[in-house]
Amino acid sequence: MRLLGLDIGTGGTRAIVIDEAARVVASASAEHPSFSSPEIGWGSLEILEHDVPAVLAHRLTADFGSFVALHNFAPRPATVQLSFGEVTEGARLSDLFDVTVVPIDERARAEIEIAAYGYRWFRIVDSADRRLT
Repeated sequence: MRLLGLDIGTGGTRAIVIDEAARVVASASAEHPSFSSPEIGWGSLEILEHDVPAVLAHRLTADFGSFVALHNFAPRPATVQLSFGEVTEGARLSDLFDVTVVPIDERARAEIEIAAYGYRWFRIVDSADRRLT
């Protein structure tokens, strides 16, 4: 058995994998521009199920919004199909580190590409959302 630990901060993300004897098996870190996403500290966590074992996808939801993060721990890129349950009509994923938007279809699903050892952070937004992303 191995355990994965994640430290997702406002300026970077760190990951570490340890084995049964508490030996470090793998670790990685990546810096990113500083931003504010209060869902990280105040939201309720939901692990998002999908078919790519090397990718961790999770959602943090609070009264003021929803944040989605994906982390690829594999040496190859991946495409992940996620389902979000209930979202408002016209909702989309706004990338927090890029100007891209990923559409969420009428069945509340989105297909997301992620680079090898990459990460993608999004905010679920709709036409009523007034926060900058």
